[in-house]
Amino acid sequence: MTDDASRTMVLERIAHALAGAPKPAQPALPAEPAAGAGTDDRTVLAHRFAHELELVGGQTHFVAREGDLADAIAAYAAANGLGPASADLTTADYSLLRAHALLADSGSAIVIERAQERRLAPYFPRTCIIVADADALHPGLSAAALASVHAAARAGDRGEAVIITGPSRTADIEKTLVLGAHGPKTVAVFIVGVEPA
Repeated sequence: MTDDASRTMVLERIAHALAGAPKPAQPALPAEPAAGAGTDDRTVLAHRFAHELELVGGQTHFVAREGDLADAIAAYAAANGLGPASADLTTADYSLLRAHALLADSGSAIVIERAQERRLAPYFPRTCIIVADADALHPGLSAAALASVHAAARAGDRGEAVIITGPSRTADIEKTLVLGAHGPKTVAVFIVGVEPA
């Protein structure tokens, strides 16, 4: 019996065995906790997010007003020796991304890049700067946190949704931790609408 025939026979047996089996239930995402969206709640979530992101090597910066954001990013870029902003991802010192959701329990940002030329933005430059409004904060991964991803999928948007949790890291080589091996070495998240501490 050939390899193809064997594979076909095994797949047919699996299909036959599964034909009578009930479909496993799809696990539901947890609902967003029933808490108010007041300033205090957002501040608590923002500080938890910052703590969790710091644990994985990322940085969080709070910006009180949208009008202060450009200056805050420019100051960060200057302080870290980054060049001017560039649309060319192959030469840019940093990428600038907009998060659709921030997950406080893991320090993660959910980013959707719809344009093909932007798909490498979360990965290619050595520094990744992510901007989000305080309203994008969620306690954890929930249906509400994924609403923008679901909406993009329903609309048939092309592109990529990615969850970013700190700098890229690996310990594949001799179990030595290396940052930036498969993506950015530095991740900085700017949350607009939270007073700096």
